[in-house]
Amino acid sequence: MNLFQKLFIGSSVLALLASPAFATVTVSSPGNGAQVSSPFTLSADAPNCSSQAISAMGYSFDSSTSTTIVNGASLNTSVTSPTGSHVLHVKAWGNQGASCVTDVAITVEQSAAVAALSIPSGAVSVSSIQSLGNWVATNDSAGSASTRPSETTTPPRTSSTTPISISAATPHKSRISKWI
Repeated sequence: MNLFQKLFIGSSVLALLASPAFATVTVSSPGNGAQVSSPFTLSADAPNCSSQAISAMGYSFDSSTSTTIVNGASLNTSVTSPTGSHVLHVKAWGNQGASCVTDVAITVEQSAAVAALSIPSGAVSVSSIQSLGNWVATNDSAGSASTRPSETTTPPRTSSTTPISISAATPHKSRISKWI
């Protein structure tokens, strides 16, 4: 056996033995470069991280500092995201502090249900309503509790009606009565 063959066999054995020590997060879904609709299913697992048993996994988007974390060595959850291109960071933490991350590039498209919602033809769309003119101020005159009108009429009571009265603790609120 020549030196080249010995080195090849030796490095192959070393790679086989070392690979579990460097195991990372495996993302089953979505795949890298996938186009998904929100919400989408995130499925991932991690057998270990730097030779440590996994105690928790999680995920975050882009450069967000907010990470959703779950206990255990696998994720199978529904994830909601805004439309657009994102990097989904799927993470695993070992029971002694190691961390492993796999990044998945995804494009979140508008879901079919949202796309089906549209403004009906003939509808009027209004924006910046606060800047429109001709507003009229209307205020509760409040006054004191003694000057405020009280309930003046009560519908006749029959066996099929039950009065419900809600009164406010402050004098500027109205008293509401409803007969059921």
